[in-house]
Amino acid sequence: MFPIHERTRRWICRTAFLIAGVLPMMAVAAWSASVHSAAHLAAVRARLADAVGLDVRLERVSYPRPDFVLYHGLQLIDPETGGALASIRMLELGGDDQSQTIVASQPEVNLTDAKRLWALIDRLWVRRSQLSLRVAASELTLRWPVGVQTFARCSAKVDSALEGNTITAAFQSASASSAEPIQL
Repeated sequence: MFPIHERTRRWICRTAFLIAGVLPMMAVAAWSASVHSAAHLAAVRARLADAVGLDVRLERVSYPRPDFVLYHGLQLIDPETGGALASIRMLELGGDDQSQTIVASQPEVNLTDAKRLWALIDRLWVRRSQLSLRVAASELTLRWPVGVQTFARCSAKVDSALEGNTITAAFQSASASSAEPIQL
């Protein structure tokens, strides 16, 4: 080994500390600040509104795991009436190229203007490719023109293939005493 002067050793250590410690920490802090910014939230809102064709209100968005997005306080708004068609306390989306998973926390769907919702479902159905979609909600509230109905342990699975589509759904009325869910 060749001898290094004390001042050179300090300079090398300080440079290594800045490159290996401080710069990555600053990059993570900058990324975190940009993900939690109002501009990022507005961009996510705009992407969602473009995808569903409705106005979207959203409190915040987070990324708990790779390939998963968690939307907090999501509302789908009818642009003509300004009324909420659906509101979801938390919506988790995730998956890969073969399967997608949607977990909704306390969704409430307003069915007084069901034709807007059917148009949304139709539009999203046409965009889907050949993949598996799983949807789950521990509690789903439907608001009808004549009342409100709550369902528990709701789940659905949609499989798309070239030969056709398969939909399987299971749910249970929250007021029913039956332990077995209804399966379609």
